Amino acid sequence: SGVMEGAITAAFNAAGAGGVEGIASGSARELFRHTMRQSVSSTWLAGAKEFTRGTLGEVGEEVLIEALDNAFVQMNLNPEMTIGEFFKSLHDTALVTAFTSAPSSTVHGANAVRDVRGMGSGDMQTDAGGGRKSPSDMPGNPYRNADGTLPTQPYHRSATDPDLAEKEAEFNGILAGSIEQSDAAYNAIPETRGGKVVGTDLAREVSPRYRTPEDRARYTGITTGTASQYAKDRLWREIHDRRERRSILFTAGGPASGKSTVVNHKLIEEHDVIHDGTMRDLNWAKQNLEAADSKGWKVSVVWVGRPMKLTAIGVVERAITEGRPFGLADLPDAHYTAQKTTLALAKHFEGNPAMDFQFYYNAGASRHVPAAELTLEQIDTGGAFSYDNTHGTERTGMVGAKEGGDPQSGLERFRAASRADIVAVFRDAVEGHITVEGKRPSRELLVQLAGRDPELQQILKDSGR
Repeated sequence: SGVMEGAITAAFNAAGAGGVEGIASGSARELFRHTMRQSVSSTWLAGAKEFTRGTLGEVGEEVLIEALDNAFVQMNLNPEMTIGEFFKSLHDTALVTAFTSAPSSTVHGANAVRDVRGMGSGDMQTDAGGGRKSPSDMPGNPYRNADGTLPTQPYHRSATDPDLAEKEAEFNGILAGSIEQSDAAYNAIPETRGGKVVGTDLAREVSPRYRTPEDRARYTGITTGTASQYAKDRLWREIHDRRERRSILFTAGGPASGKSTVVNHKLIEEHDVIHDGTMRDLNWAKQNLEAADSKGWKVSVVWVGRPMKLTAIGVVERAITEGRPFGLADLPDAHYTAQKTTLALAKHFEGNPAMDFQFYYNAGASRHVPAAELTLEQIDTGGAFSYDNTHGTERTGMVGAKEGGDPQSGLERFRAASRADIVAVFRDAVEGHITVEGKRPSRELLVQLAGRDPELQQILKDSGR
C-alpha cells in the first residue's frame, strides 16, 4: 500500500492541479501516461515491481502505468469510492493489464484475480475495472456455448501464415474463455468506461497486438469474428440483466460519420449502457430493441449521417492515426443500410414512449462544427437528407435526384452518386494529399482502403507505391 500511495502522489504531482478528473479525461490521459514514464523515479519503479512480483512475476513499466491510468478512470467514474477501494481497483487492474498483455498468462491472470479477492469463479461478480458488476449469463443466450464459453471459428492456418494464426489464437484465448475472464479483460480498457460502452472495435482492444496503428493495420483481421461475437454476447447479457439500471443508448450510422462527436461525454454519462455500432442489420437491431423494451429499458437511438466525401476523408485519416482501414468502395452501402435500418426501426417503434430516436447530419469538416439535428421526415424517402433518392455534397448537405424514368434502386443511385468522391479521395490518399501531422497512409493501408475494387486497385498499381 505504501508503494501504491507513493505512485498516486507522484501521479498527482505530475498531473498538476487537474486532479482525478484531469487525469481521467480522454484528452489528458496520454499526457499523464507520458509524464509518468518520464518523471517517476527509478526507486519507485523498483518498489512497484516488487509489489507485483509475488503474484505476477516480472512486469514492465507499461503495465504499472496502464494500471494506474485505469484505476484513476474508475475513481472518476465512481466518485464514492473509498481510498481502500481505489487501492483494490489499482491492484486488481494491474493483474488484468498484465494478463491481457502477456499471451501465455491469460488463465494465470484470471486465477490470480480470483485468488486476490478470495472468490471462486462462480462468485466473481465484480470485474477488475473498478467495481462494475459483470452481467450474468442466463438460458437462451444465442452467443455462447452450453458450457459458457464463446464460440470461435479460427480463420488463419499455421501452414499459410503462422504469424496470423498464432496471434489469432492468442486473441481468441482472451475473449473465448469464461465470462469472468473475458469481461475483466474488456472492462479494463479505459474507453469502455469499465464495461459501460459495448462495441466490436473496443473488444479488439483486449489484444496485445492491437495497441499501435502499425499492429492494427496488420492484425485487425484476426480480431473481427471473435470481437463481434463477444460484443453481441455482452450486449445481450447487459440487456437481459438490467437490475436497477434504466437507460440504454444505441449509436447508428456508417463508418466515420461522426458518431463519437455527437455521442459526447454528457450523453454517455446520461445512459447506463451504450452500444457503439452502425445499426446496419435490421433483424438483429429490432430483436435487441424489442428485448430492451420488454426488460424495462428506456431506449435511445442516435443516427448520424455525413456527406460521402467527408466520410471517405475521415476513413483515410482514421486509417493513418489508428491503423483501422475500411474499404472506401464499401462506404455507400454501409451508410445507406444504416440509414434505412434506423428509419425502419423508428417507424416500427413510433408511439412507444420508451423509445427515443434522434437524427443528426454531420456536414462539418471539423469536429468543432456541431452536427445539425434532423426530423424523421428529413431522412425518409423523399426527404432532403434521404440516401434513398439523393446524394451528399461536400458541404451543403443533400441534392435531390432527378425525377422521372430512373431505373436504379435507391442504393444503386447512391453508389453511383458517391463514386466520384470515393475515387477522388483515394487518389488523393495515394498521392499523399491526405496526411495527419505529416504522416501519409502506408502502402499496406492503401491496399486495404482499395479493397477489392478494380478501379481503386488500378490507381494504386499505376502510382508505383
